[in-house]
Amino acid sequence: RSLTIFVIVLPKADPGYQCSEKVGSSNITALLVVNRVVSILSGGGLSINGKHVYCGDYIFSGHTVIFVMAYLAIKQYTPSKYYLAHWVSLLVSICGIIFLLLARGHYTIDIIVAYALTYWLWITYHTMARIPILKTKHKDNQLKGLLWWHVLRWLESNTDHEVPNEFSIPFWGLIKKFWRRCQSPPLTSVHC
Repeated sequence: RSLTIFVIVLPKADPGYQCSEKVGSSNITALLVVNRVVSILSGGGLSINGKHVYCGDYIFSGHTVIFVMAYLAIKQYTPSKYYLAHWVSLLVSICGIIFLLLARGHYTIDIIVAYALTYWLWITYHTMARIPILKTKHKDNQLKGLLWWHVLRWLESNTDHEVPNEFSIPFWGLIKKFWRRCQSPPLTSVHC
């Protein structure tokens, strides 16, 4: 995304956006950069604080990336019996993208490019992670030319098989143990 922001600059999607003034290359200081970063972070990257520091950084939509990745993660990593969660996350993602377009937060092309790149990256990563030969330096493995292939090999180095889609409540065993202790007659001075 950083590369596309640097290379492709589009006009503001909404003429009502108030952007910071452009600063010439000779006037950029470390303090100015820090101030603009703090301004962006103070609104969570959104227009909540009314200060749009950088306008024209649309290709591609980071918001759409988050919506698509969230849906794909929920769909991929939760058991199929949680179909309601799958449908709700899909609906929330679609509504979020539609609201981005309605609010003129992004152009349609930003959304399409973000969806295409995110989905391609997701499918490519998971295909490479599941097929062992794609994680090797085999002479016929053309995917090893991808820049992030080495990162994938490192991330997936200690997995010999697919991780099962199982769901458990964190610390559930500890909670049950504590609950049983509270239900039994106290043997010590500890009370619940």
